[in-house]
Amino acid sequence: MSWSYLNAGARAESNYAAITPGMPAARASGNTLVLLSHIRNSAASFTGYGAWQEIGTVSASAHLWVHAITDDGSMSAPTLTPTGGSSGHTCLAQIFAFGGGLADVSNIIAHGPATSVNSTVDQTVETPALTITIGDTLVLCAFAHNDDNTSVDNPTGTNPWVAAQYVNSALGADSSIGLKYIVQTTATSIGADTFTVSGAAAAVSGALVVALKPAAVIGGGLLMPHMWDELDTYVRM
Repeated sequence: MSWSYLNAGARAESNYAAITPGMPAARASGNTLVLLSHIRNSAASFTGYGAWQEIGTVSASAHLWVHAITDDGSMSAPTLTPTGGSSGHTCLAQIFAFGGGLADVSNIIAHGPATSVNSTVDQTVETPALTITIGDTLVLCAFAHNDDNTSVDNPTGTNPWVAAQYVNSALGADSSIGLKYIVQTTATSIGADTFTVSGAAAAVSGALVVALKPAAVIGGGLLMPHMWDELDTYVRM
């Protein structure tokens, strides 16, 4: 079964206060939900993730977390409460829905996560490279930029990123977050990249790239989590 992007829910934003992102409209039981959450502070964090599984984090002043959960078709979005920061530390969160993922999110990572931090105050997001040895993965690139920029480019001639969504907030000291993805059908590695953001001011940024396993069908049955591990070991030999 191949991965597919469905849609995103409404962003949640605040000036260092609790946030509850909207749930995607196009969702169904068995979908993989991906949650991006961000605080413009390196020491602050969120509580309230509940059963959501963390699949990566970028620890920088553009602090970013990526979580996933398998949708049961009726669950509510989590309310995330910031801690360890103070007024002015912008909070942002958004949920994305994907079809075709492995139901066991605790074992959904195929490769990564790889992270990068651009501590230079500018209008670029520098993304890390990731080695991919398994086909039919969903490669996610999540990123945060510490200003309320309104757009981000999709470089040509590099990786075939597809934009899911890019949102910003002017609450607090300003921030923006975004998600791009690639449905990677072959075992082709992803190179480092640079996105240019625009619409506001220069700031620092952080990015995370991770590849997720599909709910592949082999011989009429699902490839179970332990089988993915065995396949990955075989491919690496």
